Amino acid sequence: MVRRIVTSLLIVLLLSFSISEKVTAFEPYNSYTYNYWLEPVPAPLPYVLLKIIDGEKLGIGEFKSPADVFVDNKGTIYVVDSGNNRLVCIREEKVTKVINQFEHNGKIDTFNNPQGLYVSKEGHIFVADTNNSRIVELDNNGSFRREIGIPETDLLPKDQPYRPLKVVVDQAGRIYIIAAGVNRGLIELDNEGNFRGFMGAPRVTPNPIEYLWKMISTREQRERMELFVPTEYSNICLDEEGFIYACSSYMSSRDISRGANPVVRLNPTGIDILRRYGYGPPIGDYISGRFEMSSRLVDIAVSQNGFYSVLDQERGRIFTYDFDGNLLYVFGCKGEQDGSFSQPVAIDYLNNDIVILDQERGTLNIFTETEYGKRVNKAVNLHYSGRYEDAEAVWTELLKYNANMDLAYIGLGKSLLRQNQFYEAMQYFKLANSRHYYNKAFKLYRREVVGERFGFIMLMIFVSIGVLIIITKLKRYLPINGKVFSSECMKGLKYSFHVIFHPFDGFWDLKYEKRGNLKAAFVLLILVIITYIVQRQYTGFLFNYNDLTKLNVMMEIISVFLPFVLWCISNWCVTTLADGEGSFKDIVISTSYALAPIIIINIPLVILSRIISLEEGAFYYFFSYLSIIWSIWLIIIGTMTTHQYSLRKTLVVIPVIIIGMGIIAFIALLFFNVIQRIMGFVYTVYREIVFRT
Repeated sequence: MVRRIVTSLLIVLLLSFSISEKVTAFEPYNSYTYNYWLEPVPAPLPYVLLKIIDGEKLGIGEFKSPADVFVDNKGTIYVVDSGNNRLVCIREEKVTKVINQFEHNGKIDTFNNPQGLYVSKEGHIFVADTNNSRIVELDNNGSFRREIGIPETDLLPKDQPYRPLKVVVDQAGRIYIIAAGVNRGLIELDNEGNFRGFMGAPRVTPNPIEYLWKMISTREQRERMELFVPTEYSNICLDEEGFIYACSSYMSSRDISRGANPVVRLNPTGIDILRRYGYGPPIGDYISGRFEMSSRLVDIAVSQNGFYSVLDQERGRIFTYDFDGNLLYVFGCKGEQDGSFSQPVAIDYLNNDIVILDQERGTLNIFTETEYGKRVNKAVNLHYSGRYEDAEAVWTELLKYNANMDLAYIGLGKSLLRQNQFYEAMQYFKLANSRHYYNKAFKLYRREVVGERFGFIMLMIFVSIGVLIIITKLKRYLPINGKVFSSECMKGLKYSFHVIFHPFDGFWDLKYEKRGNLKAAFVLLILVIITYIVQRQYTGFLFNYNDLTKLNVMMEIISVFLPFVLWCISNWCVTTLADGEGSFKDIVISTSYALAPIIIINIPLVILSRIISLEEGAFYYFFSYLSIIWSIWLIIIGTMTTHQYSLRKTLVVIPVIIIGMGIIAFIALLFFNVIQRIMGFVYTVYREIVFRT
């Protein structure tokens, strides 16, 4: 028996060792992306830790507060070791060069807290020597070439020292610098180091309310207001085409609402040309499904295939986007384990690997692609090169890894679109919530259907017209039975058509001639609720932006019925005090009849929305807004006629009614909260009594 137990344990140990050699080490983070509703959805890991490099392993002593990392076109990694005032050049995990001093005008010169560097294609090293207030250019051997000091301009603030933090140099030799305390954009110098101006300042535009408030405020109030000033950039890099990518770390949600973008791609004139075709702009993590930024983006890197990754120092995450701004994957976290970060400050690409510099630990963390990451990158590259058919097989494989990858559905839809399989393409675009491409496939599919079934469609139209004519001729002979749908109710419903087209006479007759009744009013209210639910659920995909997976019929009913009840109660309370002549019954009837345009217009709109394209959507939105405006106008006239008010008094009373609705809702919520607390207290006392007895 003992021998069997020992043998079993040995087999288990051998199997565990053999399996552990094949399984990737556990990563301390999870990966995810965001769906159309800006909700995080899980995804496989795109990158895993390959190795960690530090100064001790390299034999040069530990890194001390390193600030930046750069990988040149030969695969050499340059580390700005700020605390040690040196540059370290690494190739294949071996130190090729350490630059901590250089000869300048016959004297030995050193760096003083350098914070950034850039290496040109010729191998020239540009160092942002921060505390020495200069940019130092070295050749590929580390020898001094020139020094670029404080730019000669009156536009830089005089009350603070010039401290360059980051630097890049474009193909024409122009130098772009990020300096501390400079929020006008990048400092641009020509190839001789002469100041040319500022470029690419993050644009911040106040909203109309803020702008109006600032105009009418006093001087003292304006001085205490938050200034509408741009945010400083935190880091920059160049892509293969010479365009500048920049990111901002301290950008609030208010800045974003004012039109600022934390990630930009600047052309030589300073205009942001970054493509933002994803579900949301590239800002890192979102807050509660809104375009609100919770990340602190401290660096950005661009790969050879046009992807770009931004580094979030707040949570230690890396967000990678494609050329169109679609989020491909997210990975990384803050922590104490290998593969996590304490204070990540810089990122760059080493071929297909990603290098992250951790300032607090003084380490270089190199991450390599997983099988999932390789397939994502390959599929996107094939996609943007126009090889949709080749990408189709890769997208199909990716969906086996990650069914939440909307970009795969779009890729498959494009492939089917090129194969003239329009209906199937529509289904994939719908799964990805891509209305732009769905619209393209829909128009082609509609043309195909109309072309094939034109005769049948025309026949159905003529048959429908004939049936309507027959029903109109025979309607006097059709019996109407039932208590709810009695002749009185049907007359009341029929009179709603007169009310909406002749509101002054109609609302007068509703009250004084008793042409309306409560039965018809309740039927109209029920029809409004049904219309709202049908519109929310069955409007065509191109015009329906609701998350149908979260549609709750009871909540939809309450969202119509509750405002109706609050309006009627508040209307009765306010108009009773304001000498109104309408009773509560009159208010219910007039309000219900005023909502008739919503029923009459929106039900046909639901059908229309399923047969028109986005380009024809102007008709849909026109009639949709018309139904709302028409009903509001009828409510105003109904209130005026029911209570015998003038138009001026009606326009004064209606805002008071709306405020009253809010007060009633607040009191009701407060009442239910008190009742809930009392019930909780009583239940607690009951449990105490039960336990003690």
